[in-house]
Order: sequence, then C-alpha cells, then structure tokens
Amino acid sequence: MVRRHARSPVAPSAYVFPGGTVRADDLEAALLDARPLVAALSARSDVPVESAAAAAFYVCALRELFEEAGVLLVRDDSG
Repeated sequence: MVRRHARSPVAPSAYVFPGGTVRADDLEAALLDARPLVAALSARSDVPVESAAAAAFYVCALRELFEEAGVLLVRDDSG
C-alpha cells in the first residue's frame, strides 16, 4: 500500500494498492520462457491462464508497481 502524491490528478493523497488494467503495450512484451509464469498463475486461478495473458499480467503488474510506487524491479543477464 502506498500514498499517492498530493498533486496527483486521481485520488490525491489517498492510500492505494498499486494496480490497474492491462494496456495494449503490456500485451506486446515477450518473455523468453513464460511456462513457469503460466504454471504459477494457473495454479492460483480458477481457470487455466494462457501464455500471452500470463505475460501481459506480469508486465502490467511490474509497470503499475513502478508507476504507482516508484519501485523498479530489474536484473541483468547474469541474474
């Protein structure tokens, strides 16, 4: 949970959970191997999650975390 900036055009100073909707550009992201992600999301879902949707959910969550809370999760090729 984070507190939104006081000058935010939407819900200024409100305490919120980072979140949002999947955008078109979230769908364009390509993960090298989405199988572990698909398995993890499908195990927690009432219905199986397909590869493209799993990747889009993952990218959306990372983007929203950065946009809303300023948290950027990254790593280089070495991990």
